[in-house]
Amino acid sequence: MALLSYGDEWKAHRRLAHVALSAGAVKRYYPVQEDLAALLCQALVESPEEFFEHVRL
Repeated sequence: MALLSYGDEWKAHRRLAHVALSAGAVKRYYPVQEDLAALLCQALVESPEEFFEHVRL
């Protein structure tokens, strides 16, 4: 969206982003975030030497 020129396409992307990132939508992401955080913690406990692979840095 940042690289689009202002116009109809930019407006369409902006509307989609607004829907996906609204306060209500973000709350629905919490269970997924919690599950992924638990998986990350488990992976770090099992193989801390692979930290960078686990966090994809």
